Parts: sequence; structure tokens; C-alpha cells
Amino acid sequence: MEFVSNQHHLNSIYTAIDNSVNAVHICESKYKAGGTRYTLWEIKDHTLAKKLIRDFRNYEGCEMFSIGNRMYFLFPYRDFRPLKDFYNGSSLTLNEGEAICIRLLMECMTSKIPFPVMYLILNQSRVNLAKDNSVYFDYCIDFTDYSEKIKERDCANECVGLLLEMLDPFVEKKANSHMILSAKRWRNGYNTFIELYKDVHMAEAPAKKYKLRVRIKRWFKRNQEILFRILLVFCILLLVLVIIMVISQIFTGGVPFLRLFFNPFKEIGTETMLQ
Repeated sequence: MEFVSNQHHLNSIYTAIDNSVNAVHICESKYKAGGTRYTLWEIKDHTLAKKLIRDFRNYEGCEMFSIGNRMYFLFPYRDFRPLKDFYNGSSLTLNEGEAICIRLLMECMTSKIPFPVMYLILNQSRVNLAKDNSVYFDYCIDFTDYSEKIKERDCANECVGLLLEMLDPFVEKKANSHMILSAKRWRNGYNTFIELYKDVHMAEAPAKKYKLRVRIKRWFKRNQEILFRILLVFCILLLVLVIIMVISQIFTGGVPFLRLFFNPFKEIGTETMLQ
């Protein structure tokens, strides 16, 4: 499937969402070097299209164009690393967990995404965790439940749900942040992200210094996947080397490159050691 506008010629790699309201296509530029990827919204509902045009008219990083009776919104693509899959609270310290919570709040506060769309991002878990533990949103959104009535309060309280899930592994450690968010959520909730940020920041546990042995153990636990891959590559290389040596032994009666190490010692000066 191709999408052609005045500025772009896009090839669809795959369609992530497709319903009566909208479709989301992951596309690649046909003529740009390096295979530049984009997330493309195809809006099928005319009323929704008008609302999104109004909301994203001045949104940096969004390009709009129409093809036939469909409206399209184009965004830069980022790899999907869902927070729910890559956030592992059990391998983090309380400080590290709360730091990621604060990064999520900062992303919400600094992003200029309209609240009705941000609510869908939070509700549909379109929050991602980068390898450096920074947080970012992706635009793979189902607009079926879109409502222009959504305000900042709705987004803030939806975010509280995500934060509590992230802090759940630290309940036994009596994390103040979890207790405060949980109590306020059921009392009257939050009206703004700033209000939510202040509570998380103020309740943040003081930085704790761990012994070297504990820090090393945590480092190995966080990087076990990378270490496993390195070990796997090393084992494969070692296996290939052994196979080469066996084949060489069978066909030549020796291993040629080993002679580089042993042959020089057969003769010292003008005397041969084989005599």
C-alpha cells in the first residue's frame, strides 16, 4: 500500500490498527535514504478529522495531508518498547522506580499532545521505556473511544493508575509515593499533572547507597540479556574454531596455525631440537 502527497511518497510496512474510525500504518519513505520510518494516521471519520486538524495544526512534528476523502497525520516513528513489557520493578531500587515515574510525568507535562489524545495514549499503554530509562510516547492509537470532553484532570488520574502499577513492587518497602497516590486517588484525585508531580517528587525516597557487591549484582541482573547475547556469540565463535581445527586435523594431519607457535621452538640458533 502506498500513500503519496506533495511532500511524501510512503510505502506501508504494516498496518497496526484498522477499524471504522481510523487506521494506523507504519510506513517507510520510498525516496529518503536510510529507510526513514513514520507513523501514519488514516482518519476515516470526517468529524474526528476536523477536530484533529484543529488540535494538531501547530503541533511540532506532525504533518497533515489528504488523499481523496481521507485525512492523514504523519509523525516520526520510534521503536515500540512498551513500558509494561520493559519496566521490571523487581530488578530496580525504589529510587530507580520513582525516577522513571517522574520521567513519565515530565513527558506528560512537556508534551503538547492535546488531552483527548494523551488520554488515549495513557489508557492504551502507548508509553515506552527507552534503554536509558527515558520515557516517550508512540502514536499507534485507536480513536474509537476518542472524546473531546477529556480534560487534564482525566489524563492526570489515568496516569496515576500507571504510576501505581509501576510502584506496586515497592509496596512491601512502604514506599511513601505509592501510599500518597493511592490515598489521594480514591479521595478526590488530581486536577493537574503539576499537582501529581509535586506529590511524587516530595514523597520520593532519599537516595540510598548500596554496597559494591549489591550494585554489581543489580548491574548483572539489569544487563543479563546483553551478557547472555555476548556469551552466546562467544560460544558460537568457539564452536566454529573447534570445527575448523577438527576438519584441518582430518585433511592435513595437523592444525596449520598452531605450527606458528610450535615450529619456531624446533630450531634454536643453528641447532635443531629434533636431533
